[in-house]
Amino acid sequence: MLYPNHPDADLRLKALREKVSLIRLPRGLNWEYPAFQFDIAARAVIPIAAYANVDLKAETDPWGALAWWETPIRIAGAQTPLELLARGQLTTRLVDILTAMRRQAM
Repeated sequence: MLYPNHPDADLRLKALREKVSLIRLPRGLNWEYPAFQFDIAARAVIPIAAYANVDLKAETDPWGALAWWETPIRIAGAQTPLELLARGQLTTRLVDILTAMRRQAM
């Protein structure tokens, strides 16, 4: 379970990162984890976000992964993956298609 203000939150996030892929961005001497990856009410990582982050190699390219989440996708009606996630429309099949398209464009 995630408790952002818990005294050992950093240790819990480190343990969680070993199990799932999260976008982690450097902010000064600390790290920032974009909130869209988490189900705050359930105090857990959103499974489809973790799934996409693995394919996006978020551990080694967090800025590239974040850019993917924020970029409108033509075949998705110019919606961003973030918008699809928020609407509950992002599926593993769609992630696979979108990330494959991204790799082909590179």
